[in-house]
Amino acid sequence: MEKTIRILIVDDEPFNINLMKKLVEKAINKLYSIFTFHIEATTSAQKALKIIEKEHPHLIITDIMMPEISGYDLIRETRKNYNMEELKIIVVTSLEDKESRVKALLLGANDYTVKPVDPVEFPIRIMNNIKLIENYLLLKDKTLLLENAVAKAVKEIREREEEIIFRLAAATEYKDQFTGNHIKRVAEYCKLIAEKYGCDKKFIEDIYLASPLHDIGKIAIPESILGKKGKLTPEEWEIMKKHTIYGVEILKGTKIPLLKFASRIALYHHEKWNGKGYPEGLKEKEIPLEARITAIADVFDALTSVRPYKRAFSFEEAMEIVKSERGKSFDPELLDVFVENEKKVREIYETLSKTEEREAV
Repeated sequence: MEKTIRILIVDDEPFNINLMKKLVEKAINKLYSIFTFHIEATTSAQKALKIIEKEHPHLIITDIMMPEISGYDLIRETRKNYNMEELKIIVVTSLEDKESRVKALLLGANDYTVKPVDPVEFPIRIMNNIKLIENYLLLKDKTLLLENAVAKAVKEIREREEEIIFRLAAATEYKDQFTGNHIKRVAEYCKLIAEKYGCDKKFIEDIYLASPLHDIGKIAIPESILGKKGKLTPEEWEIMKKHTIYGVEILKGTKIPLLKFASRIALYHHEKWNGKGYPEGLKEKEIPLEARITAIADVFDALTSVRPYKRAFSFEEAMEIVKSERGKSFDPELLDVFVENEKKVREIYETLSKTEEREAV
């Protein structure tokens, strides 16, 4: 918390500066405050602008009639960067006419008094303005504390969501025993594509957390089909394709935005750019962006992984296969992003594949 209130006195007469200092100190001494105070003074309004820019005072006490720059100009320039709450300005001048007072207040002065100042009344004016400054700083600090508390709570919620989602996705692995670190790699590939494609931060976070649920519907697929060695019959393939529908069934009715996001991935990640995918035969940008991204990540990782019906293709083989599906299975722009970042893709592949090997030992 900011614990020092900075006060700047601006007057071209040294005598007036000394008088103002004494009156400010008198006011401070009558206050019970958790804040400390720093008083600075200058006879140059030009120099005052530099002090304001560097020191960011909370209270300015200024004269109007000064050489080089008038007090009006000082107020006008200062108000370009500071509002009435964060910086108080008290005008102390020999100008007694109403026009001068109104002009100063319209430009942004908080208070206005005429010389010679009253030694009793003026410290009270200073005290009142200091109290307003204290309240502002305390409120500002409470707001920051609240913002920090909210940010911390959101972070904790996201961490819990991440744990729940990865544990839920891991349930699929117990049925589909050949997936290993599949969901982790898919999440990392999706995050990479989304980042390099220029998606916003929230989308990147969401797809990283939600993409592991792309195959959650496989929980409802019989193990005899999931673990079958060899090609599926047409009837078995139709059952396998239903995992997209089952995924939505599992996630439907949720009020959690992240799970709604995940349900779209679960339903549409087997749609193809050319419209020949399933379950709805969507094409091109009819397919949600999150599903188009996950499709690339899912297929690439499936190619590099052992399945009951196939060997694991090498990294290079898998990359060539997905390249061949540009504009067919996959969004051309997204696939280009994936291929252009092949070095990073390989890092993810090798890191998580090695982890998988260590876990298998």
